[in-house]
Amino acid sequence: MSNSENLLHRARMLRERRREEDAIPLLMECLGGDPENAEAHAELALTRLEVKGQRKLALESIDEALRIHADEPFYLALKGFILSRLDRDKDAVKLADQAIALDPALPFAWTVKTSGLIGQSKWAEAEDACKEALALDADDSSASNQLAIILRAQGKLGESERSGRVSPRPGRRRPERSGHQRLDRTAVGTAGRS
Repeated sequence: MSNSENLLHRARMLRERRREEDAIPLLMECLGGDPENAEAHAELALTRLEVKGQRKLALESIDEALRIHADEPFYLALKGFILSRLDRDKDAVKLADQAIALDPALPFAWTVKTSGLIGQSKWAEAEDACKEALALDADDSSASNQLAIILRAQGKLGESERSGRVSPRPGRRRPERSGHQRLDRTAVGTAGRS
């Protein structure tokens, strides 16, 4: 494991333990030695997103990741996630749609789209997007929670109680987990936090 990979791994572990303030210096050190490390920029974006007063810096960090890998679907979805947290829901949906166009089997992109549509009170569209996310990953707790919220908002309380039991559509496969999707699972888990 290279020094850059070691620093990134340690920073990710700190973020997962809610020690974002300790993770940032490690990520800055990693990027100091490897400024073109898109994954480190994305990790820094996720970390900054959880630190009070650093959401706009999170946007700068994900923009750097996208400068390096402009067509990376996860980075596009992550930027959408950050924009949604900045109350820019229309922009979040646009980026989620771009990510979905590149990788329709990326559950996180569908979850981000759902979040942006919820923010715009587009309940029927949000329900469809959320069901797509759950069709790809039935264990996605963030999408399950979103679906319950959507169904309650539409007065579909009976469906809301069953929302955690959405099963994948026939013919759909669960995507293989990549390095970027390690971020995905953690990012999805933070979707409800402010």
